[in-house]
Amino acid sequence: MAAMAAKARALKRFNEQGGNCAQSVLAAFGPECGLDETTCLRVAAGFGAGIGRLGFTCGAVTGACMVLGLRHGHEMAEGLGGRDKVYGYVQEFTRRFRARFGDLDCAALTECDMTTPEGRQRFVDRGLHQGLCSSLVAGAAEILEEMSTAAGR
Repeated sequence: MAAMAAKARALKRFNEQGGNCAQSVLAAFGPECGLDETTCLRVAAGFGAGIGRLGFTCGAVTGACMVLGLRHGHEMAEGLGGRDKVYGYVQEFTRRFRARFGDLDCAALTECDMTTPEGRQRFVDRGLHQGLCSSLVAGAAEILEEMSTAAGR
């Protein structure tokens, strides 16, 4: 799968089809990992805006962690060494994401409290969905593809 194809799918879901950030990243990669798109959307539904609008870990990051689990979760059966590998993939992804965007948390990235009507309005007024958050979704897809290519997948 070409990087642009996954990135384009994630952005289409996010910007045109009403997916949240986590859904958009997971749905762009889930089918290649054996998870149909509808299941991806259901699994990631509660992870948008930093887990249910709580401002915790960015949904693009949690969606990417789900992809990494689909790609590498079978390695957990290898015991502690397998667990180290899987967690290592997550740590590498988050290192790259933080280096690119400066943080992992939705509230820090957006500077909005999405639990309040005022915070959600600030998000809209600042155009963060089409601006920042689209970049976060695209960046997560790009990093996943870079990691996949580096691993020879």
